[in-house]
Order: sequence, then structure tokens, then C-alpha cells
Amino acid sequence: VKLFVSQSGLYRVTYSDLQTVAPALLAGDPRNLVLTHQDAPIPIHFSGEDDGSFDPGDSFFFYGEALDSLYATDNVYWLTDGGSPGLRMSTRDGTPGGGTPPTAYTDTQFYEQDKLYWQAVPNGTGKDHWFWDNLKVSSTTPVAVNHTFSLANIAPSGADGRLRLTLHGVTSGDHQTQIYLNSTPLLTATTQTWSGNVEKVYDVAVPQSLFAEGTNTLRVESSLPAGESVSELYVNHFEVTYQDTFVAENDRLAFTAPQTGSFTIEVSGFSAADVELVDTTVPTRPVRITGASIQPSGGTYRLRFSDAVTAPAAYIAQTGSQFDTPALELDTPSSWKSPENGATYLIITHPNFFDAAQTLAAHRAAQGETVAIARTEDVYDEFFGGIPDPQAIRAFLQYAYANWSPRPVYVLLVGDASMDPKNNRGSSLPDFLPAYFVDTPLFGEAPDDAWYAKVNGTDNYPDLIVGRIPARYASEVDTVSNKVQTYELTPPAGNWVRRAVLVADDEDPAFQTDMEAVAARLPSGVAPVRLYDYDPNTSVSQEINNGTLILAYSGHGNANFWGKWGWSHRIFQQSYISSLTNDSMLPFLTVANCLNGFFSSYLQARGLAEQFLLVSGKGGVAAWAPSSYAFPSVDSTIQDKLYQAILTDGDPILGSAATTARTQALIARPDLPVALFEAFTYFGDPAVRLNLPAEFTLDGAAAPNPVTMGQSLHYTLTYVISGTTQARGLVLENLLPPQTTYQSASPPPSTVYANTLTWNLGDTPTGTYTVTIAARVKTSGVAHGQTLQNQATLSDASGYPQTAQTGVTAHDSPIGGLSASNDSPTRLGSPTTLSAAVTEGTNVTFTWNPGDGSGTFTGASPQHTYPAVGTYTAIVTAANAVSSQTATTTVVIGNVPPSASFTSSSPDLLGQPTTFQSTSGGTNLTYTWDFGDGSLPASTAQPTIQHTYAAVQSYTVVLTATNDAGTSVATGVARILNLPTAAFTSSTPDRIGQTTRFTNTSQFGGDDPANVTYHWDFGDGATSTARNPTHIYAQVKSYPVVLTVYNGVGSDVFNDTVTITDVPIAGLSATSDSPTPLGSATTLSAAVTEGTNVTFTWNPGDGSLPKTGANVSHIYPAVGTYTAIVTAANSLGATATTTLVTITDVPPVADFFHTAPTLLGQPTTFQSTSSGTNLTLTWNFGDGTPTAGGASVQHTYATPGVYTAILTATNSAGSDSASAPLRIVDVPVAAFTSSSPDELGQTTLFTNTSQTGGDDPGNVTYLWRFGDGVFSSA
Repeated sequence: VKLFVSQSGLYRVTYSDLQTVAPALLAGDPRNLVLTHQDAPIPIHFSGEDDGSFDPGDSFFFYGEALDSLYATDNVYWLTDGGSPGLRMSTRDGTPGGGTPPTAYTDTQFYEQDKLYWQAVPNGTGKDHWFWDNLKVSSTTPVAVNHTFSLANIAPSGADGRLRLTLHGVTSGDHQTQIYLNSTPLLTATTQTWSGNVEKVYDVAVPQSLFAEGTNTLRVESSLPAGESVSELYVNHFEVTYQDTFVAENDRLAFTAPQTGSFTIEVSGFSAADVELVDTTVPTRPVRITGASIQPSGGTYRLRFSDAVTAPAAYIAQTGSQFDTPALELDTPSSWKSPENGATYLIITHPNFFDAAQTLAAHRAAQGETVAIARTEDVYDEFFGGIPDPQAIRAFLQYAYANWSPRPVYVLLVGDASMDPKNNRGSSLPDFLPAYFVDTPLFGEAPDDAWYAKVNGTDNYPDLIVGRIPARYASEVDTVSNKVQTYELTPPAGNWVRRAVLVADDEDPAFQTDMEAVAARLPSGVAPVRLYDYDPNTSVSQEINNGTLILAYSGHGNANFWGKWGWSHRIFQQSYISSLTNDSMLPFLTVANCLNGFFSSYLQARGLAEQFLLVSGKGGVAAWAPSSYAFPSVDSTIQDKLYQAILTDGDPILGSAATTARTQALIARPDLPVALFEAFTYFGDPAVRLNLPAEFTLDGAAAPNPVTMGQSLHYTLTYVISGTTQARGLVLENLLPPQTTYQSASPPPSTVYANTLTWNLGDTPTGTYTVTIAARVKTSGVAHGQTLQNQATLSDASGYPQTAQTGVTAHDSPIGGLSASNDSPTRLGSPTTLSAAVTEGTNVTFTWNPGDGSGTFTGASPQHTYPAVGTYTAIVTAANAVSSQTATTTVVIGNVPPSASFTSSSPDLLGQPTTFQSTSGGTNLTYTWDFGDGSLPASTAQPTIQHTYAAVQSYTVVLTATNDAGTSVATGVARILNLPTAAFTSSTPDRIGQTTRFTNTSQFGGDDPANVTYHWDFGDGATSTARNPTHIYAQVKSYPVVLTVYNGVGSDVFNDTVTITDVPIAGLSATSDSPTPLGSATTLSAAVTEGTNVTFTWNPGDGSLPKTGANVSHIYPAVGTYTAIVTAANSLGATATTTLVTITDVPPVADFFHTAPTLLGQPTTFQSTSSGTNLTLTWNFGDGTPTAGGASVQHTYATPGVYTAILTATNSAGSDSASAPLRIVDVPVAAFTSSSPDELGQTTLFTNTSQTGGDDPGNVTYLWRFGDGVFSSA
């Protein structure tokens, strides 16, 4: 069981405490219970163990000490069953003797609060970096801070005490400090001033009388020294030494012996008699003082004891109720401190990430590593007594390195760190896996994970390869694990692994020089992408998104950006990372600037390097960056050593290369601070292998050369893989010459498509490999002497191709077995196919002499048309580049049998000749024509003949075609016609809208009407091709109509006129919407039941001008009855009718306003705002005077008062009244009385006795001026 102690004092553990946490410990002999601290036994005092049983009511107590640590707040003690009696607290007799007890002892109280962190404490190694206050003064007004502390039961007098105040200067100039205790200054003018950014301790004597019972105030004041513009310092802590009395405070008192030798001490003020007294001079070996006297004393208890000591002694006395109870926790045992363990890959993780770390552990185990995962709590327990501290982790690593087999090679730390591991500030980020801090120039404390790697000897060279996943959430560990597995097992294809993006700050040419040094080390297959002149907002992000194997930066920067501090632009910054889209194309990020790797900030969860690693679906696979300020000489050295290790010395394991770089940099520059080299932190899995693409070559050979067409050809491809890693996704593709046919290959290809052979070789280790291919050269499509090119391409997943071309020369094979034939007998005029073939030979050319004197031609199966009937001997010669042969074949040509057909020029006009044209098939024909009109047949060898017919008629014509192969007959019709005569009649005249009918009376010249065509033009843009059409016209007018008639020999035109008239008017009616109020428009409406193109003209009947339209509006000038006349007219005539219109008055609506209130004797004006027409207005003024008329009147009232005026408006439509009150008032008379005279301070009352002139007092306003500048409106 672990017991946690937060402050020094006596702690008790009871039966019930253990029963809750570890009941198994209660089952054994309590005498065997052992308490330890840092593996050393601590004595306890056990009550009730003598019976060998831990029973209810039993308990033990021990003295626990507060922990002084940078990393933890609680000290840890261990309770175990040791199997044999444990160490118990010794006793010493304290039976009181004689003598007078002292009344006081010297007490010291220490006060400190860690609120402010100062990272860059000068020469800060081993110094306190946490302070209480910061005092910065830059004017003549001092700045100060007050701290109160409480002292109880102090001695009223005695020897002087001490005040020890520790300060630390920030600025390097002078400081002027004054210290006040309870408002009394403690420093003289000569001791107030001190200088420098150093620690300053004031140790000042303080009279005992200056200490106060209860609250005391320490004031630290800083003033600006002469000649300084600013003075800044920190307040660290203070302690006071004073004379205290032997009086318990809250039933507890820790005190010291007043002297060496023998003495008797009496402590009073306890509320109970169960006081334990323990000598704590040696805290790890406390002694219980027994035999002391405890007596009642005035409602409390007094402890009295005697002792004798040879050196200053310390004691603590307290009642049982004031014993503290430690926090208890049951330990889960672990066994890392055992030589039986072994691992080459060791993960140390905060428990929050233990489960998430299993994925990466399994991956490394699958890669052949022996993997172990240790929780930080187990490491603290076994190697530092359960107290969180980097020393525990390094002690673990030292043990494992010295005792395990196999010993660790790789160490992965999983968890983020904080500069405020104890959360002194109260709002700092948690410290999951602590960092060891070293002092670095200018920056001060910086996290140093390289310190964990130094486990063998005292040199500064790392012995382990250490990396860190600075996770705050398990999901971030998952992210890194997934990135590593994807990167190593299934990296995306593409040329991204053959790109290295090198970014240099353009502020100093030295940064570009650093990047050129990296570029010079790149292998030939990796191209540098230099960003020395860039768009600071987009260039770096764009190149990352394009994919890159390495992303390297040299220049200025801070924790979150690249670029010089204070510049408005950023070359690249942390906020850009979330917008990256590089997916699984994960680069290795190296940064040689300031602070990109500062991962222990207690304010900001992430630095740029951390974020680049931890972001999901983008960013990088690992990062290497400094956690402190950087300097060019350091950066250039270690960066070059890193890339030397990876690219030149052939170590692609990134963590290993980073470790080598640190060692080689320390060797190369022993003059530079070690801490600056160690500040370069590797983030990520230290065993990640950089996906450096392999180098490979490809060569080809072929045999035999030359090769005879039809023979087999053998190709040999040889490829060599070299470099530090296997070739990923290797593919060999061979394209055989198209003049060959694939036969076989060894090893067999993965796929064969036509002449393309593909070997999907996958991930291929370094070595030399051979592929052989057999192919047969084709016997056609290949020219003698032609070079046959074979092309092989070898490429990896990055698309990096190597090609090899191999050429051989093809030769013809000799000719053998020539034969000739043809497809005759052939009809004259048709082509005869001549055919030649050989049984052997390539690229054979066949040359023919057809035997008809027409010349030679070439081809294996040419066609030739012979000129005449007969028998011919055709000769063919076959030849190629190496041989020739000749053969003959007999060809027979005969006539083509007749197939009669003809055309004619019919129809033709009577008296004109008709032309007949034979279109018959056949050769050497004789034509015989029978024209069908009784004339003699005509015979001719010519295909064309003419004949003139004597009458209009259709004739049947017969053609007979004859040659020695037979006879054929064809018939046809010849039509002889006269010209047509066009004519028509129509139903005109017609009314508009009616259908006009046309009757065709044309003569067709003897032709069948079905063969005749017609074209009508109706004169309004419409046409028709009907024989007897109809048409509806849209307007009243006369239209010219044209008919054109066509037959087979000519046409004729006929013209006539069609007349269209209006429809007569009938059924005229007229109406209005009256009666209408005067001034409003009256609508007059007219309509007809029949008639077209009708116009309506109105005479309103009031003497006004006429109006036109079927519906018109008209405003009549006066009330009355009017007769409105409307006339309807079109082209055929006009008719008229009337309608009566009645105009009435607008009904009255009375309304008015007046000018009252009016002063008595003055006229009041009344103005009508009534609406209506022809109004008569009557006014009643409400005072009994006669009424008046008119739109605007005046009236003078005789007496003040409120009157009601009434206006009545009347016309022929009725009457209406409106009324309104009005006030007639006289001039007011002001008056008041008061309660004066009144005494000063009393309220003076004022009574208003004014006359309001007849007005309602509510309408009167008042203004009081009291004569003293005060006003009122009451």
C-alpha cells in the first residue's frame, strides 16, 4: 500500500483505513508490517499488535516528511507485509524531573509560494525558477508587495530574531530595496542598494518586540535607483526566526530544545490528555518520549517532560485528534527491476495512453522487435519510491540497459510534459510524462529528452535511441500509430518520396547555405525543391500538399512559426497545419530554428513540431526540432550530421540517425554547449524507417542477332536493386516488338496483354535479378533489315522509371512453292482475280504480266479487266531480298448476257420527238425498238433513238436486247400531251369571316388529272395546292387570286378578284352605371349583337365634346339628369340609341377646427373642414347667440368658460353635425403664502393662492424660484 504525505507531521493509519483499501494486509501478523521510504525502513509505533492480530481499534502512527520536489507534491511511503518483524519506533524515558522549565524557544517559520515561473534565470542550473512576486519599477513611484503571516503565542520579549528574505535581480543594473516588518523599515540606506541579475539574500536582525501576536505584515518595496531607467526583481521566499512560547496551537506544537544537556520542558494548551511526544531530530528515526506528565491546567492540559541531549533537538507533541491520515492507495505490483526482462523496443507511457500504445507495440513486434510497455506509475514505484520524477525513468533505463537481455535499443516516451509539473499556477497543462530540464544559453530551462538516453558511463554521448509522442489524448497516440503503420506498410504511391522540400529563411544567406548542404547529400533519385524565395502564406503548404519525403527548414522562428520574430509575415506557421491536404504523404520534418520543438509549455498545448506529428490525416510521420533557442553554429553542425547519417552513411532509421547526429555534433564541436545539441528533440516513433526510395538499374540483351523471320528470339533483362532499403511496389513492364509473338518467360509475368508483359514484383530487397523472355518473329509485317526494338521499363511506387531498349535486325526467309491461279471464265468488262501464293518466304513481291499487252502490276491477288473476249496466259514472278520464282495461269473472257431496260424523255409535247435511252446490261448488244403507235420496229447497235408521235395519247414501248449470250425484253410507257389551260370560279362576294369556295375549271392538255399540280395564291399571303380549295379572309377588301396549273409539258396562269364585305350592324344597346355622385366618373357602355368593324361615338348630353369607344368614362359638371346618345357605324351604315344618366350630390360629413383657447375679448376663429357638395353650413357657438353661416367664421365670447360649438352641414343628400369644446380664459393672477419664517434646516411650505383666469387648474403650469438657485414646477 502506498501512503501519501503532503506535509511534515505525525500520521496515523487505523484498521478501518486498511480494511477499505487493502484488507489482505489485515490478515497477517501486524508485527510483520514494514513501512519504508525510498527503500529505507521507517519506524512506526503500533498500538495493539502484541496479540499478533490487526483488530478493529488497532492502529499505528509514523512521522512523515513533506516532499521537496520540482515534480511532485506528495511524499510516498510504502506499507508491506515483510514476513518478519518490521522496524518500530524506539522510546526514551521523559519522566519529568525538577528545575524550572524555560518559557520560550527559538522558532523558525518558512514562507514561500511558487506563482511565477522565470525560465531564463541566469546560470540557472540547480537554481529555483519559481517565484512569489515580480517587482518592476520604471518611475519615481516605488512598487511594493505585502505578505501577511500569522504568529501565535510569541514571547513578549527575548533575544533578537531574524528575517531572511531571498530576492533575485532580473535587470543587470542597480536595485534599491526596503523591507518593512509591521511598517518598520529594516534596512539602512547603505544596505538598500544592490546590483545585478543575481540572487540577493537579506538576513536582518529583528527585535523580538517587533513581532506581533497574530497577523504580521512583511512589505517588500522596490524604488528606482539613481541613474537607472528600470529595475526589475523577483521575490522568492522569506523566513522569520523569533522567540516562541511552549503553548500548543490546535493541539499541536513542533518545537526545539532550548539547549544541549539536561532540561525540563512544559507545554500547555492541549484540549485532551492523549498527547504523544516524539523526538524528530532525525526525521527518519523518530523516538517516542514516554513517561511525560500530562496534567489538567485551567480547562486545558499541560505536558511536562525531561530530556538530555548532546546536540540541538526537535520535538513534536500533539493530541490523538490532530494526527493526520495519509491518503492510501493499493499498489498493483510490477517487476521491471528484474534481469529476467528483455526488450529491444521499450515504451514508457502514462497510464492514460497504455491501451493506445498497444497498436504501435504490436506493429514493432511484427517487425521483429522485442517490445515491452511500462506504465510511468510502475517505473516511479520501482525506481523512485513511487514519486514522479525523471530520475525514476532514467534509473529504470540504466537498469534495463545494464541488466536486461536483450537490452533496449529504442525508447519511446508516450505523454506530453509541462514546465509546471506541480501546477503551481493552478491553470497549467498537465505533466503526463516529465521532462528533464537543462539550462540553455539565453533561453534558460529547456526540456532535454536526450538526458534519458545517457545511461552508461558519465560521458554526454547517448546510449539509447529516444523518441517522444507528446500526447495529451489517447486519440493522438492512435493517430501517430496509424501514421507509422501506413507509412511503413502501405505508403501511397507517387513521386512524393523522390522530393525533398528545403526551406530557407531569406533573412540570412547562411540559412540557404545550410539547405544547399542538405541538397548536396540527396541521392540522385530524390530531387530538391528549393523554397528560398517564396510566398510566405502559401508556398510551403502547397509543396507539403504536393507530397515530400523530407521537409527541412533553416532560419529564424519561434514555437509556432518560421520566420524572424516580430516580422509581419510568416514563412510557415502552426495554424496552417490544419489546412494541409497531404493525407498519407507524410514527410520527416527537420527544423533548425528556435523553439519549434519546445514541447513543455504549460500554457500552450502544442508547438509546431508537435502539431505536425499529432495532427490526423496530414502533417508528418516524425519531427526533429529544438526545444530551446538555437544558434547558427549549433544548427548547421547538428543538421548536417543528421543528414549525413541518413543520406550519406546510410542509416534510414530516423531516431537512430538523430541520435548519431547528436553524438557526431558533440565530437565535431566540443567547444559548443552540450545543452544546445541535446535540446534537439525527436518527436515520434524512434524506429521509423525513412521511406528513401531504392536505387535501381535495368539492362537488356537479345539473341540471335540478326534473326530470320519466323525464328524464336530470346531477351534477357537484368535489374539491380541497391541502397539502404528495399524497392517498394516494384513493377517491371516489357513491351515486345509488334513484329513478334510472345511465347514464354521466366519467371512468368503477372499479366500478359498482347505484347505487353508485366511483372508485379512488389517490395523487392536489394540484389541482382534476371528475367528471360522468348518470342517468335512474325513472317509478315516485318521488313528485311528492319530493327526490332524491345523496351523494358522498371519503376517503383514513386513512379521512378528505368528503361532498357534492345534492338535486333530481321532478315527475310527464301521463297519456295510458288503457285498461280485465277477465277475465269470471266464476263467481258468484269475484273478477273489473279492469285499467287508461296509455301515459303517472307516479304514476297508478286509481279504480274496479264498477257493482254497492258503492262505489269503487283500483288498476291490483284484484279485485272481484260479488253476483249478471248483466252490469255498470265505470268507471275515472286521475289524477295534473297530469292525469286515464276509461274503461269490461263484466263478465259466471255460476253455478259443481256438484261434489257430503258428510259425516255416522256411526257413530251405533241409534235416534239421523244428520246429513248437503253440502260440495258450486257456486252456487244443489238437493240430492237417497238414504239407502240403502229410504226415499224427499228433495230440499231446504238443505245439511243428518237421517235415523233402523231397524237396525244399514252403508248406502250418494247425494247429487245440481244447478243451471243441470249435475249432480254423491257417495256415502258410514253405520254404525249398538249399544254394545260387554267381557269376557276369562286363564291365571291362573301362577308368577312365566311368561307370563300373556289372551283377549278382548268383543261389539262390530255394528261391524267392525277398527274397535274396546282398552285393558288389567295392575295393575302396564303397559298394552296388543292384542286378545289376554300379560304377565309380576315379583312374587308378585294383580293387578287392567281391559279397556276402544271402538267408534264408546261403550265398556264389564270387571275380573278375576290371581294370581302362587313357584317351589317344589329342589336345596338346603351347603359350607364349612374346614379353617380357629383365629381365622380360615370361609365357609359354600348354593345351590338351583330356587326363587324363597328365604331361607337358618344354625345354625353351635357354639351361637352363627343367621345369614342364601347366603354367611356365621363364626369358631369352638375347635379341633374342627362340623355347620352351613342352612334354605332361600320362600312355598311350607322344606327343610334340613348341612355339616361343621373348625377347626385355627395352626402355631407361635418368637421371643423377652432383657435381656442382664446383670451377673453379676443375673437375665436372657426374653420369648416367638412366634405360633400353644394353644402349649406350653420354654426351654433354654444353661448346662446344667433347661428351663423359660412366655411370660415369668427365669434367673440362675452365671458370666460368652456363652450361647445356645433357645425351642421346640409345638401340634397342629407345633413351631418360635428361638435367640439373650447375654452375662453382671462389673464391669470399669481399669488402664494408660505410658512416663513422657518428655522434653518426646517422645510418651508408654500401655498399657491393664484387665480387661474377661469381655466381648469389642471391646464395651468407653475414655475417657482425659491431665491437660492432652486426651482420647482409643483
